[in-house]
Amino acid sequence: TVVNLLIATEYWLSFYDVGAVGTFKCVPGVEVKLAPLVEDGGNVSPDTAARELLIGGDCLMAGYVGTVSEDRMQLEGDKKWFATRDLLEQEPGEYRHAGRCDKFIKVQGEWVDTADCEAKVAAVPGVRDVALLRQSRHAP
Repeated sequence: TVVNLLIATEYWLSFYDVGAVGTFKCVPGVEVKLAPLVEDGGNVSPDTAARELLIGGDCLMAGYVGTVSEDRMQLEGDKKWFATRDLLEQEPGEYRHAGRCDKFIKVQGEWVDTADCEAKVAAVPGVRDVALLRQSRHAP
């Protein structure tokens, strides 16, 4: 049996695949909070089912040495939450992955900022417009 796990360097094992593509259950002991999306300018985005995943608990790392990750760490009293930038929709007893809050994609294990790529291509003389689109390898 192959089980898909949601793991990152900022938090250890927190979710596991329940069979349907993109659908996960939370590992017992992991604390989860879904935060409303905030648009540029600080306004909460129009009501949508997708919320940003914040993770807390013993699975959360202490932080990075010599780098800035404070913008992703949020404090609520003594409780620390990590903003994953992943969007989830809550369903009865499980969560469904619904994308990301930012314009980052993972390419061969490396995070790529698509906005940065678009800006670099747009700076090339003769280029009038740029749009980076994601194409799934699993598309029919």
